[in-house]
Amino acid sequence: MKGQQKTLINKLLALAEDDFPGHAFPRFPAISKQTKQVQHLTQKQWDQLLAAVVDLSLDSARQLLDPDEYWELEWSKSNRINQRNWVDLYDALLLEWFFYLRAEDMYRIKSEWFRDQGNQTVICNLETTKKDRPIHQTTHYRKDGFRFWERLHRRKPSGYLVLPQIDRPEGNPADSHVLKTLNYLLKHVMERTFGDEFPATGRKWTTIRHTAFRLTLEEDPALAIPPKINSFADNGHTSPDQLRNTYLRYIDAERTARGIRSGAVTQQRSIPPLIVDQRATTDTTIDDGRLRDSATAMASHRRDHGRSRPAPGTARYHGPVAAGWW
Repeated sequence: MKGQQKTLINKLLALAEDDFPGHAFPRFPAISKQTKQVQHLTQKQWDQLLAAVVDLSLDSARQLLDPDEYWELEWSKSNRINQRNWVDLYDALLLEWFFYLRAEDMYRIKSEWFRDQGNQTVICNLETTKKDRPIHQTTHYRKDGFRFWERLHRRKPSGYLVLPQIDRPEGNPADSHVLKTLNYLLKHVMERTFGDEFPATGRKWTTIRHTAFRLTLEEDPALAIPPKINSFADNGHTSPDQLRNTYLRYIDAERTARGIRSGAVTQQRSIPPLIVDQRATTDTTIDDGRLRDSATAMASHRRDHGRSRPAPGTARYHGPVAAGWW
C-alpha cells in the first residue's frame, strides 16, 4: 500500500512541475522489486524425470496404445499411484514440454483442439470458457512434437487429454482434481528420483512450464532476439519482457560466467614461463614432466655454493619445469 501511495505522489508531483516551472519538488525514490530466479529442471534432470515416469508406468507411457488398451491399464479410484495415472502424467509433461501450456490449460485441454497442419506440424487452439476471449493458438517448436502428438492422439482421439477419468464440474473445470492429482504424482516421482537434490518448493507443476521455456531458450539463443522473441512469447501465452526477466537474464549471466572462466584458464596457460636461477636447478633431474630433486643434486648444490656463480645477466632460461605447473 505504501508503495502505491509513493507512486501516486510522484505522479502528482510530476504534473505539478508543469504548472510551477523552476520549482524543485521532492521525489520519492523509485520502488523496485527484487526477483529471484525461478526453479526449473536441467536437461539432465528432465531426462531423468521422464525416464522415472516411464518406469513407473511399466513402459506403457511410450507404447502405441489404442483407446481400449489405454482404458484397460491398471487403475484405482482409491489410490492415485497406479499405472494409467503414470501414463497420464507422462502425456501431461510432454504436452507442457512441447506446447508451453499454462496450469489452467491442463484440466481443459481436449483432443479436438489440435489440428494437423501438414509437414509434421500440429497446432493447438486453446479455447476458453469465456466468450469474450479470443482463441489462442500455439504450436510446438521442437521437431519431436508431431511424433508425440501422433502417439497421444492414437490413445486419446477425443475428449480430455489429461486424466480424462476425473470428472470436471460442468461450467467450472477448475474445481476438478486434475491439477491436485498432477501435482501429487509429480511430487511423488520427483522425491523418488531426486531426493534432496531438488528443492521441495519446486516440486510443482509451474516448475515444468518454467523448464520448458528455459531449456528451449538455452538450446536456441536466436529466440532471444526480436522478432523471434515476440513470436515465441505469444506462442507460449506470455510476453517478451517476461521471458527476458524470468529466463534470459539468468541464461546470459551464466553464459557470461562460463566464458570468463574459460578465458581465465586460457589466460592462465599463457603466463610466461618462469625465469629460474641456474643455481637453484643445478643437477636437477626431470622425469616424466615432474620435478624431482635428488639427494645428490642437493649435496652438489651445497658443495658448489659460492664457487660457481654466473655472471650478472647470464642466468639461463630453463622453461617451465613441468607440464601443468600452473
